[in-house]
Amino acid sequence: MGLPDRIPVFLLSGFLGAGKSTLLNELLSDPAFQDTAVIINEFGGIPVDHLLIRRGETTISQV
Repeated sequence: MGLPDRIPVFLLSGFLGAGKSTLLNELLSDPAFQDTAVIINEFGGIPVDHLLIRRGETTISQV
């Protein structure tokens, strides 16, 4: 089975406290999103966003 011609990509952004992590956790709890890859680009001086996301089978890489 080959890869599809297009792979959907969603960008979730917003101000601090806007509910991004809450929304992402809700989406990831939906079975339709079970094969979703999540990339968290932390821009702050102290990385905490990756700690707020629910985890299934994950591989976390910090660069």
